[in-house]
Amino acid sequence: MTTKKKVLIIDDEEDACLLLKRYFSRKNCEVYCSYTLADGLQQLRKMQPDMVFLDNNLPDGLGWELSLPLICEYPQLELHLISAYNNSMLDYNKMNKEVKVWQKPISFQQLDEQLSMQKAS
Repeated sequence: MTTKKKVLIIDDEEDACLLLKRYFSRKNCEVYCSYTLADGLQQLRKMQPDMVFLDNNLPDGLGWELSLPLICEYPQLELHLISAYNNSMLDYNKMNKEVKVWQKPISFQQLDEQLSMQKAS
């Protein structure tokens, strides 16, 4: 028996959350959405997801600033950073783990390709 992958989406744009939730639900994942950074971090600690999609500009802070601490605290976490702006505020090469950066709107074709590559490796 295989367990479903848990996906947490932290984004204040409800439409973006719903689209990603629908996409991952069709991929047989358990999907949760948070619309604030505080709620998202609480859910992350509670549910221990396999994958997080973290927006940068949230009503209560900048999500991307937490990417390195999250990777350090949750080394198995697959972290995807999303933003409507092409933002290079972090040096991702210094991280111990590859972090995928997505510019909105996210292409489902690109998601399919990324997920296929991860399954193959």
